[in-house]
Amino acid sequence: RCTPTVATGTSNELTLSVNCNHVWQGDIAGSATDWFNAGNWSNNVVPASCSDNVIIPTTPSGGLNFPVITGASAQVGNITVQSGATIGIDNTRTLSVCGDWTGSSTATPSTVTGAGKVVLTGGTAQAVSGRTRFSTLQVAKTTGTTATVQASSNIEVTAALELASGNL
Repeated sequence: RCTPTVATGTSNELTLSVNCNHVWQGDIAGSATDWFNAGNWSNNVVPASCSDNVIIPTTPSGGLNFPVITGASAQVGNITVQSGATIGIDNTRTLSVCGDWTGSSTATPSTVTGAGKVVLTGGTAQAVSGRTRFSTLQVAKTTGTTATVQASSNIEVTAALELASGNL
């Protein structure tokens, strides 16, 4: 789903910005959990940069087929992992998050499973909010920037909290 925004500038200038959220669907037969299969995403594009915002819904349209990151690492901008939703990350793989992380807003946490890790990275402040159970969470921010866990959030790390650079 894309939302265009039009802004007028000087007399001969028009700026058009498009914000596309990549919403996980998980409905490609035989590849329903493959993060890197474009058909599993609402806009048929795999999120691959800090400008790509992602939503992992509680109930994907393809059933309870949640994404698994295998074969390569992934990068996103802002990410929302709704109540009860799961992301799997295989060993030696990462999900780099350049923007904010929003977890569950209910008592049921969102969950990151597997031996891989979520890495909070980037050169600006980041917020971590909601309820999420991470396997491994790494803070690897540009020196002097922070990742802040918001008030009333509940973050659980079951394997390792790695503080590589920046502030938490």
